[in-house]
Amino acid sequence: MKPDYKKPDCRSVCAAAAAVLVLSLGACGDKPAAPAASAQPGSAADAAVQQAAAAEKKKAEETARAANPAQRAAEAKEAADRALAAKTKAAIVAVPGLENLPMDVRASGNAVTLYGTADSEEQRLRAEKAAARVPGVVSVNNKLLLVRGS
Repeated sequence: MKPDYKKPDCRSVCAAAAAVLVLSLGACGDKPAAPAASAQPGSAADAAVQQAAAAEKKKAEETARAANPAQRAAEAKEAADRALAAKTKAAIVAVPGLENLPMDVRASGNAVTLYGTADSEEQRLRAEKAAARVPGVVSVNNKLLLVRGS
């Protein structure tokens, strides 16, 4: 006896079987749930598992960073630029009369750029001279704008 696929009850059984098959195939790539280290959350075993996972992640990041010399060089350059900008801003703020100057300092290589505002042309020039005196600064791009009462 051949099944009659036109009957409603046979169609619903076939559709249900197909749905189960699709769902089971869809779950093939899923990873099984990690076994619980302890029945109590926050236990010492749970903390140890978390520490081990964090250490493994950190090691993987360090390995990836070490494998990419271009990325290491870029990170070193960014760190040097940030350090030079911080030294320059500290030198400008140390000058009497410039301690409250609203400004930002950015560095790229040995060139620094001053952004912000100044009350007078004298303040602009004093900030530029203070930046030029910082060891490591080769050039200063002064983009401080004159704004009275800034």
